Amino acid sequence: MADVAVRATGLRGRLVLRGRLDECGRVEVDARQRVLGWEPRSPCACGDAAGPTG
Repeated sequence: MADVAVRATGLRGRLVLRGRLDECGRVEVDARQRVLGWEPRSPCACGDAAGPTG
């Protein structure tokens, strides 16, 4: 697989993950987009009432 394709696949995966996390809660990131904190929504919009850890 070409380097460009690998980078595009990684970016797409990160965007999908970010979208799913945003559905379930609020994600706080720093300037480099590293996760600093996360607060679940109440009730959880992702469909699991117990939250992501079950």
